[in-house]
Parts: sequence; C-alpha cells; structure tokens
Amino acid sequence: MARTRPKAERRASLLDAAERLLVERGINQLTVEEVTTAAGVSKGTFYLYFSTKDDVIASLRERYATRVLQRQEAVVNRLAPADWAGRVETWLIAGVQDYLADPGLHDALFHHARHAGAQSSIYADGQSGDPLSGPVATLSALLEEGARAGALAIADPPATAVLLFGAAHHAADYLHRGLAHGAAMAVLLTAASWAVGVLRLRTVRLPAPS
Repeated sequence: MARTRPKAERRASLLDAAERLLVERGINQLTVEEVTTAAGVSKGTFYLYFSTKDDVIASLRERYATRVLQRQEAVVNRLAPADWAGRVETWLIAGVQDYLADPGLHDALFHHARHAGAQSSIYADGQSGDPLSGPVATLSALLEEGARAGALAIADPPATAVLLFGAAHHAADYLHRGLAHGAAMAVLLTAASWAVGVLRLRTVRLPAPS
C-alpha cells in the first residue's frame, strides 16, 4: 500500500516543482498541470493548497525571502554581539551573496513574474505592500539596535534601512551582469565596508517634507 505523504510534504513538493519549472520555462509557460505532474500529485491536491498560479508565485516569494533572512541571521549571529558595524556589513553582504548564488531564481520570482502580471500581496524580495516590512524591517531593527548601543550614528534607522537595502539590491543586479564572481565580491566588500564606515561617523537624516 502506497504511503500517503503528509500535507506539508505535498505542499513542499508542489512548491519545489513550481520553482524548477519557473526557472526553466518562465512564468508565462508555467501551468498548474505541469506543476502537478512534476510533483506527482493530482490537480485536486494542488487546489487544496493554492487557488491559482499566482498563489504559488506568492508562496515561492515568501519561501525565498524566509530562507535568505534565515541565512543572514545565521552569519550575523556568528559575530560578537557588540560588533554592530560588522553585523550590518555582514547582513548586507550575505544578502547579495545569496542573490549571486542563484540569480535566475530571484529574477524569475521578483522581476519576470511582475512583468508577466502576476498579482499577489507579496512584491520585491518578499515584502508586503509596506516598504518597511520583510528584509527592510529586519535591517531597520539591526540599525536601531546599533544606534541605541551608541555604535552607529543614525537618526532615522527605517529610512537608512530603505536606502541601504535599495543600494544593495541594485548593486547585486550590477555585479551579476557586469563582473566575474571574484571581481564582484571584491567590489561588494569594498562598498559594504564604506557604507558601514559612513554609518559609524555620520548621522543619516532625511530632510522633513516641505
């Protein structure tokens, strides 16, 4: 008698299959039938977990963002608790390294899917409609803790987090498309060190709206 797989395992299988097909074929060619065939389940099983293809894309984005944040947290926690500049630098570098490790998956989820019109409450890098949620919220909290400890001179941690995250995001795109891996990492390390050096010495403050 065939073993019935647990619900979590069936859902994960569907996501794994959709992820592979998304990278290989793109969102426009992705169909529910192909996902279920690749996962070895019926269409009925698919609809137990997802309503539409867009639901799968949203879940894949959430899973991707969660994995990145977990890896960033793991490498940051290896540093001394008082090394706030090092923690911010390491967090930024880990995020870009994660992108460079599999840019095809990231672009398929966050660029190609949006261009193809996929609708969901999840957008760039796993954030919701609030620009201060997801990874930006994590970075903001890290900056705020460093500022409270007197290690980082930051007047507005959320605004600083938005700026740093945006810079890291676009830097990752540039490094992926323009440089070999070794050269890209050298540039990344230099840029991250410079950014953290600025945070140590200067107050980052945005002008009040007029």
